[in-house]
This record gives sequence, structure tokens and C-alpha cells, in this order.
Amino acid sequence: MKVCGLLGQMILFLLCPIWSYAQDLTIKRIELENEKVMLYYDLIDTIQERVYAVNLYSSKDNFINPLKSVTGKWGLEVKPGLNNKIELNASEEFGADFEDKVAFELRAKVYIPFIRIEGFDNNPKFKRTKPYEI
Repeated sequence: MKVCGLLGQMILFLLCPIWSYAQDLTIKRIELENEKVMLYYDLIDTIQERVYAVNLYSSKDNFINPLKSVTGKWGLEVKPGLNNKIELNASEEFGADFEDKVAFELRAKVYIPFIRIEGFDNNPKFKRTKPYEI
């Protein structure tokens, strides 16, 4: 009898949805204007201070390397937000004579820098033999 009660509780637990929310990356729309591709996306996170590494990939190289001819809200330390825009110069990225089908993939990973140094001047000068506190 206890086994059936425990089994019933486990099944009930598995059937009940768990409401937790962390991150959500949604591509809202893609527009094509001449040789420009505009991709609009939402990056939502419950922790607004968190930053992401956002990159755009294409099926031309089987989604291996991020695209380079990109402008807009991409790269390291992208903050969550709505209606973010990435613009791709397709002729520069794929070549002016490219006439094939291509798929895009947008990836966002939480960005945690190895080390972050703040409060230094833009051009600090250090000598090799002198110790410095960081």
C-alpha cells in the first residue's frame, strides 16, 4: 500500500508542470533588404544583470563558425532585452555571386569573463620589476 502511495505521488509530481523561468531567446522576424539581412530577436532573462555572448551562424558552413559581417546587438556582453537587431551584410559575408538557400541560427550563451579589471586608465604604464596591487 505504501509503494502505491509513493508511486502515485511520483506520477503526480511528474505530471505537474514546474514553473521556473530563466532565459528565453526568440527570433521575432527576419527581413531582407537588398543584400542586407535584418534579424530581430528577444533575449529575456529573469536576472537583468546577466550578460550573454550572442553570435549568428549560417548553414553555409554547417553552423560551425560565427558570421563576421554582422552589426547590431551581438558579440560579448549583450544584455537581455526586447527587439534587439542584428544586421548581416550577405554579399560581404557570402560573396556577391552567392545564390543559394541559407539558414541562420542565433546562439546566446551566458558570458562569464575569465577576469574583469575595472578602474584602470585606458593606457596604464607598468614597469616589469615593480610590483602592483590589483
